[in-house]
Amino acid sequence: MQRGGNTLRVTAHLIDTQTNRALWSLKVERGVDAVFALQDEVAAQVGHKLDLTLHGRPAG
Repeated sequence: MQRGGNTLRVTAHLIDTQTNRALWSLKVERGVDAVFALQDEVAAQVGHKLDLTLHGRPAG
């Protein structure tokens, strides 16, 4: 997580560890007053992508 003034930025990456290939990435920015919304959004997006990947569908 990075902070610049009143803005928070979270970056997440899903990497295939066998090939070291990036499968998916996400960057979310919110004001510090929305830190819980930022946390919820990142968790939901990562969870969704992991679910797709674990069930054999591409994470695109």
